[in-house]
Amino acid sequence: MSKSELPIGYTWQYCRTAGYEIAACIKYSMADLYDPDKGWIETDDVLVEVIRATDWKAPGQVWRFNPYDKDSLLSDFAGMEMSNDSILEFINKYGLFYDINDEGFASSQLEEYNGRPLKSGEFTKKGTLYRFHSADDLKNLRNEISKAKAAIRILDIINHDNEDIIVRRINGTYSIGRLDSQAVALIFPDLGRIIARVGNAVEGYSKNEQIDISYQFVRHLISKHTQDNGVTLTLLPYQTTSSSAVKLQPFITPRNLMGVIWHLIANEASSAYGLRRCEECGTWFRFMKQNARTCGPTCRKRISRKAQAV
Repeated sequence: MSKSELPIGYTWQYCRTAGYEIAACIKYSMADLYDPDKGWIETDDVLVEVIRATDWKAPGQVWRFNPYDKDSLLSDFAGMEMSNDSILEFINKYGLFYDINDEGFASSQLEEYNGRPLKSGEFTKKGTLYRFHSADDLKNLRNEISKAKAAIRILDIINHDNEDIIVRRINGTYSIGRLDSQAVALIFPDLGRIIARVGNAVEGYSKNEQIDISYQFVRHLISKHTQDNGVTLTLLPYQTTSSSAVKLQPFITPRNLMGVIWHLIANEASSAYGLRRCEECGTWFRFMKQNARTCGPTCRKRISRKAQAV
């Protein structure tokens, strides 16, 4: 985005300069009961893996930035492997995806506990309470990353004018299976099974069933996860220059870094120059032509030499 353009997204991301690490973490169980005579009745704690700041005992310096200013954010995310080391490397560069705070659990009043009505003076609490500040639950994070990566790949595949090429690329990337009248699963060799709610109705993207389902699938997937991560529209004060008058400008303001990524993925659906994976080296790049197959001249020459050798 050039300096003269109005930004479409705005939020602050905080990154610990000391870096991050993978560690074990105690996660309190859901739905504990408070009894007036016995106090809190808690079920067993659950041990989970988290990514946390290495300086969690004595928080040090952080640096703050607007992730929308990072042009490489989405391509780095698309190229990130599903290994713990690769996820950790990404977080050390951009900060935590969610940054769960151990004081931020949700409270809720329930009408019963373990099937029986609550007695006078009893109440319950629901939520997830972490014993570390600044931690991402690794299991849940990997699940969300898989879905976001699936959305990027689907958009890359369907962003082509030739339906024969689209079908060939679908068959080489994932298989499609309907679970019931309202759900479809896409199975990727490295990402596993990704499920989205897709009905039997044809939405008219293509007469080809595989292509039409792929469009519907990615639409539902992106819509759900942008909402889940608080991607909302709001009005903020804005100046085009430091000396210009302050005016109101609509901005997309995600709740966290994962929300920023889902918003950027959603923008790919209408982008004339989307992300594409290089057929030679696997690097994700932003293509300028529909028939672009490689990230640059080096890979283009390698593919040409291979074709000539056949």
